[in-house]
Amino acid sequence: ATLMNYKGSSEISGLPLDKAYKIGTTTVTAKVVSMADFLANKYEGQYVEIDTPVQVSESDLSKTWVVGGAHTNINMEDADGNKFLVRSGKYSSFGAQTVAQGSGKIKGIASIYNSDIQLVFAQTSDYAGLTGARFVKEVVAASAEGLVVAVSEKSYLIKTADGYAYVFV
Repeated sequence: ATLMNYKGSSEISGLPLDKAYKIGTTTVTAKVVSMADFLANKYEGQYVEIDTPVQVSESDLSKTWVVGGAHTNINMEDADGNKFLVRSGKYSSFGAQTVAQGSGKIKGIASIYNSDIQLVFAQTSDYAGLTGARFVKEVVAASAEGLVVAVSEKSYLIKTADGYAYVFV
């Protein structure tokens, strides 16, 4: 067998199943970790609980944990806009369930694929905490009259009679 790196994750390759055997039974308790450390991939391969409430991103609320019988990524976010993926294998026992609609804390196995930080559920109770009220991003409305002097991907710079004002889109 070989211990190797596959797209950022540690992996054992070439280990015949008849050479793997159980040597004991231990209940594993999730290690509580900060969102920053989780996103920095400090716990790859470990069973963790993220200390920050999260929720499924709005764009994925209508999905199931597994879509179309294929391995599926579901986008997750916290109230500060930090994002990561929940990765569900096509053989997941919970794959046909609609993703959780609320917010809360979740557990799973920390993973990385290329540069995508992921969490893989080990059991259905890992997402059972997603029952709280969803948090919403604050929307700020603004208006200004003047001459548009610059445009970027996320904002306009407008020259007004009083000076300059940014108007975000």
